[in-house]
Amino acid sequence: MIKSQDPSDLLQIAMTSTRKGNLPWQSSGSHAFKVSLGKQTLRIAEEPLGWNSTSYTLELFRGDGKLVEIIRPRYSDGAIEDVDTWEVMRDLYELARGEALGATATFDELMDHLNGANTSA
Repeated sequence: MIKSQDPSDLLQIAMTSTRKGNLPWQSSGSHAFKVSLGKQTLRIAEEPLGWNSTSYTLELFRGDGKLVEIIRPRYSDGAIEDVDTWEVMRDLYELARGEALGATATFDELMDHLNGANTSA
């Protein structure tokens, strides 16, 4: 396995693993979700920046709780400079939220119930 020091690689791997359902995200305070992997913890947080503006932060913690890496989209003059990173972080946040809150399972269960009600009518 090739190890990388590029933080964007961490973001992409977290996104891929989350999409596959391999990361058990949990709530971690208001507007934040975390997943522990071995001794390390990833945390994704949504940060309101004002009216209709949001940013995201992905943090990596060591086993002793020390923050060792922060990934954020770049901004210039109040505008998002790195839109691709922002979009991946937004999508990761939404997937982590869905996993932590059980939204996907709840939605699937509701759809099964509704589909069953439609076929028995």
